[in-house]
Amino acid sequence: MIFLGADCEEDNAPTEPAGQNSNVIMPLKLGTMWTYLDLSYDTSGVLIETDTTQFAVVGDTTINSEKWYYIGGIELLTNRSTGLWYAYPEEDGWSIAPGLMAKYPGQAGDTWSGPDSLVATLTNVGISIAVPHGNYTCYRYRYADPVSGATDAVRYFAVDKGLIQDEFYATTDSGREYVAHRRMLSGLVLTKELSSVDRQQGRFMVR
Repeated sequence: MIFLGADCEEDNAPTEPAGQNSNVIMPLKLGTMWTYLDLSYDTSGVLIETDTTQFAVVGDTTINSEKWYYIGGIELLTNRSTGLWYAYPEEDGWSIAPGLMAKYPGQAGDTWSGPDSLVATLTNVGISIAVPHGNYTCYRYRYADPVSGATDAVRYFAVDKGLIQDEFYATTDSGREYVAHRRMLSGLVLTKELSSVDRQQGRFMVR
């Protein structure tokens, strides 16, 4: 499942760039690495598969005087004054134009056009999440279909730590939503030297 940023027509960069490593919803320092326990479930909530995902900040580039950070492959992230933004570049422009993924700072109830034109909502600014790596106080974001209102995904971010947990939803034939896949933080390295392992393809948006 690929979880893309909003397909926006315009790139409205802030007048003052946000920092990338302090008081941000996703720290973007070269060498920072996240490891996740991946869990897949059937329609009854029974665990059917486990795996591991790992990705790292492996490089950066400057586009229109703004620095963006490569996550594992060619996908880009940056922190702006409005929160975490995502983009997908190509040689002659943007394949996916910059879009707001996780608003920060924000208030519960804030809504905007999010990834894949989904309706993004900041539902909670202080929810406690327990994952294999520990307990975190998180911002919770929900992404829903703009027509049906069905949940597509839910993501939990902790300030200065990044993505802690996310859940991808599916719908049964009867219309019941269920969590088909969950990704939980099991390892975090905020500063380290880049190695060949870090530079392997491990796309941030792919589970």
